[in-house]
Amino acid sequence: MVLVKPLFHLYAFNATRQQYEAELQAANCFKDAEKFNVQVFESFDNARSHSGMDMFGGGTLSDMMERYTLSRAENAIEKVRTLVQQAQRLSPDIQGLGDIDVSHGYIMSGIMSDNIFIDMA
Repeated sequence: MVLVKPLFHLYAFNATRQQYEAELQAANCFKDAEKFNVQVFESFDNARSHSGMDMFGGGTLSDMMERYTLSRAENAIEKVRTLVQQAQRLSPDIQGLGDIDVSHGYIMSGIMSDNIFIDMA
């Protein structure tokens, strides 16, 4: 009878330690996601710059660079989403991300009929 109480405390300690380690891993997932989130905003900023250059005569190269940077943003968003899902598996209190849609525009109208009115749309 004397051994039951120490064993219960040992099980409670182990459960608490496992929960702490899971929360710590979830926090590390968010640290990693934050780095990719910075990449998302940098890519959006670069895409906006390329779009501005395209409006004032950047041509096909600016269109292609804009789409490339939007694609990089989309890849970084997927990495953020994956890391958040990992954190959710580790800690059930974490909510998921909502829908994030990166619009690439219309490639044919953006390249084939390249003019300032299409670029401003």
